[in-house]
Amino acid sequence: MKKFLTISLVVALAILTSGCSKQSAADTPTDSGTLESPISDQAQLTIKDFQFQPNKLVVKVGTVVGVANQDKVAHSITADDGSFDTGLIDKGKSGSLTLDQAGTFTFHCTPHPFMTGTITVVD
Repeated sequence: MKKFLTISLVVALAILTSGCSKQSAADTPTDSGTLESPISDQAQLTIKDFQFQPNKLVVKVGTVVGVANQDKVAHSITADDGSFDTGLIDKGKSGSLTLDQAGTFTFHCTPHPFMTGTITVVD
């Protein structure tokens, strides 16, 4: 009986730990459960499953942000204050935007306004 219990515990522990993997700082969920990027002068936003990934981006002034639409429909990245807009990016296509002004900018997808994110631009 003792041997059976020990084997069962070892098997259970192996199953629980088998799905664990290392995460980089860029892939670490914040308290709100969102993904946030480290500060960068090169950045990439991906649109997939009606979400921006990451949905919080921190970049330096002058950064060109690449945008890859890996979703099944067209999307945009449009600043809530109108300071930038990629226009519609068709499915499977890419675009970019250049961030020349410091500040924090909230953005959304024009056809899907429930899709939102934030870009913080620092000097």
